Amino acid sequence: MGRRDRERIQRILAGEEAPIRHATLAKVAVQAISRQSTDKQVDFLHGSLAEGRLGHSKLRRTLEDNAPKEMRIGIQKLVKQGKTPTVDLLLEEYRREKSFQKLAASVGLTEEWFIKLAEEKLKEWSATK
Repeated sequence: MGRRDRERIQRILAGEEAPIRHATLAKVAVQAISRQSTDKQVDFLHGSLAEGRLGHSKLRRTLEDNAPKEMRIGIQKLVKQGKTPTVDLLLEEYRREKSFQKLAASVGLTEEWFIKLAEEKLKEWSATK
């Protein structure tokens, strides 16, 4: 433990400084990870799963929660580029990122799941056109 750590602990014990909360640390960690490339993010998540710092069910829920938003963003990008969104175009990045495919499959999210999600999001998009 360095001098700065000891001084910070003394200030916290004296009530002069608030301790860092775990939620704050988690938020900072998520921000730092999200700035990384997809491969580095996947490597970090694989390591977290292997070490038991992250549960399979938690990762699955997070991927299930984020995937619809990412599909909508993909549709918006394709439309902005003047392209007609298709399942193949939406899954292009998924199919390119082999490490992400393995990570998703390790928590039970197969390519079929992503295809079904892409089809659902395309139906929603076409209904709002």
